Amino acid sequence: MKTKLLTFILLLALLFVPVSSVHAQSPDGNDVFLLGQNYTLNSDETLNGSLAVIGGNALIEEGAVVNGDIVLIGGNLTLNGDVSGNLALIGGNLTISGKIDGDIAVIGGHAVLSETAQVNGDI
Repeated sequence: MKTKLLTFILLLALLFVPVSSVHAQSPDGNDVFLLGQNYTLNSDETLNGSLAVIGGNALIEEGAVVNGDIVLIGGNLTLNGDVSGNLALIGGNLTISGKIDGDIAVIGGHAVLSETAQVNGDI
């Protein structure tokens, strides 16, 4: 319950981030925040930070690693790689065939887990 409340507060805080501070950083540097753009983490890349995408789609390819959380609002996420944190999705579709070590929260969307998907937290 505590994790769900923390995730909700994080998502609410993202709604008040000023548009002028929207930026993306490369996969070898910290967090990535995108507004209205798509994001792909290629199979040989590691993102050492969290990923937040609002109004766009995200693809984490097989062999790619996210060492942080993923928040996606109003878009679709395809997760074929590994995530060490939690995942929150609002208003979109989630397809997982990779591994996630944290919890998954889907609000107003649909989640599809393949037979190869591994979720070590709560859904």
